[in-house]
Amino acid sequence: MNLVPIIKVVGNYCNLKCSYCFYNEKIQNLKTVMPPEILEKFIYEYLKDTKNIARFIWHGGEPLLAGKPFFNTVIQLQKKYNQNNCTIENSIQTNGTLLDNYWIKFFSENNFKVGVSIDGDKSSHDFNRKNAKGKGTHDLIVRNIKKMRKANLTFGTILTVTKDTIEDFKNNFIFLVRELRINNFSINLYDTSYYEFKDKSSALSNEDVWLLYKECIDLWLEENNANLKIREIENLAEAVKKIKPSCCYFNGNCSKFYCLNYDGTIFPCNRLSNQNNIRGDISKQELNKILSVETINNFRKSVNLLPEECMKCEWQQGCNNGCTSMRDPTTNKYIYCEARKLSINYLKKIIEN
Repeated sequence: MNLVPIIKVVGNYCNLKCSYCFYNEKIQNLKTVMPPEILEKFIYEYLKDTKNIARFIWHGGEPLLAGKPFFNTVIQLQKKYNQNNCTIENSIQTNGTLLDNYWIKFFSENNFKVGVSIDGDKSSHDFNRKNAKGKGTHDLIVRNIKKMRKANLTFGTILTVTKDTIEDFKNNFIFLVRELRINNFSINLYDTSYYEFKDKSSALSNEDVWLLYKECIDLWLEENNANLKIREIENLAEAVKKIKPSCCYFNGNCSKFYCLNYDGTIFPCNRLSNQNNIRGDISKQELNKILSVETINNFRKSVNLLPEECMKCEWQQGCNNGCTSMRDPTTNKYIYCEARKLSINYLKKIIEN
């Protein structure tokens, strides 16, 4: 079973202190980096049991804090242990603050797919995405994005929307698409279903999410640009066609990935990385034993236990009760169910016309 690893090479360690971060109220300034023996054991065992394509998603925290020698070692180990001659695909999600000419050249030479977090224009971005000293990071990230473009490095961006920034979505969309000339971005919804925050005032409601998606669809149509790829619109379109959407939080099936923490512990995914969901520890166990078919199938069965309302919904195949981590703990229902149904129906009418 060829699952895709999300590798938190530095755990929660980060040089920013974003107000909506998963780990905002946890320790983020403690330097934690995956030990070399865990890295080597993981790459060896993963490649040993993988055929055709081996995908690595490097995540955090801020993964670039692992350092340049660390990622040089990654490439060396991938070459050393790729006995099955897999096509190796590396992706990395970064806050963009540490990108320099060295990193850009490294990512270009080693065919990394790069994702950068930027929340639109300066006002919206700096409202939430601050460094440890409380200073905004927008100007620095824009400069680094321009460096990547100058070097012809392909990258995508992720825009997080909160209650505080949703009214500025149009300005943020225009900034990304027209000023920064971004042709590939995704939208993260800020909700608190899997957070431990005491302050939940920035979480989005169903009405917020519906109006956000509607505005995004309208803006996308106005651009009339076939090269503009927005993950949410593509997944809504797949749902309209009764095709299982490609993104896991649209198809409600989180058995495609697993999350490897810096210390060797393994979880179903980054959003489910808590003590209740530990699958095993690669420093003490073999990877194929932790990710056994039985373990994965049992987890898949648990996430596919859908409410009766879902089973009767015409969009069940294109939603499957949404992201596992974003389900109401009492009803087991996807918290943005109504927003999703409204969005799919809205796009369906547009496609039919």
